[in-house]
Amino acid sequence: MAWLDLQAGAANEEEHERGIAHVLEHCVFVGTEAFEDQEQMRALFSRLGLSWSADANAYTDFRNTVYTLEGPWAASASASAASGSVKAPSGAAADSRFSDSFKEVLGSVDPDIAGSNLPTLLHVLHQMAFRATFPLEACEKEKSAVLSEAQMRNTAEYRVECAAVAQVHAGE
Repeated sequence: MAWLDLQAGAANEEEHERGIAHVLEHCVFVGTEAFEDQEQMRALFSRLGLSWSADANAYTDFRNTVYTLEGPWAASASASAASGSVKAPSGAAADSRFSDSFKEVLGSVDPDIAGSNLPTLLHVLHQMAFRATFPLEACEKEKSAVLSEAQMRNTAEYRVECAAVAQVHAGE
């Protein structure tokens, strides 16, 4: 499993920014420099043995936005080929070197890691955190998913929790 905790969530938003952390959480899955669209990322996840929402997921709470990628440790032959075929975008040679360095550095710690899915999963998390492209059309489609989740979560208990957190952190 590889995960990334950005340690930024709803508590970091100003009143006029409410919901932006959750929207960003969704939109990094729809395009990065190495994965032009969601389908390219889905295809890689499939080759790695990950399902889209069960093994590749994220959540945003008051203090954190966390991305999790959970898949088999061993890289299959098709997964190894897939990770090698992730294209380096033009002008992003540093990103390509960064991705290649995952295998080199991790392999020096434990040779089994270099042959695992971990370097590829770390590359994907790096892309999501630092190379997201936020394609407008794809992000527009994510608005309905975010609004649907917000509506499902809009319970009395959730509103009480939000009010309590607001009181605890008033003045920060």
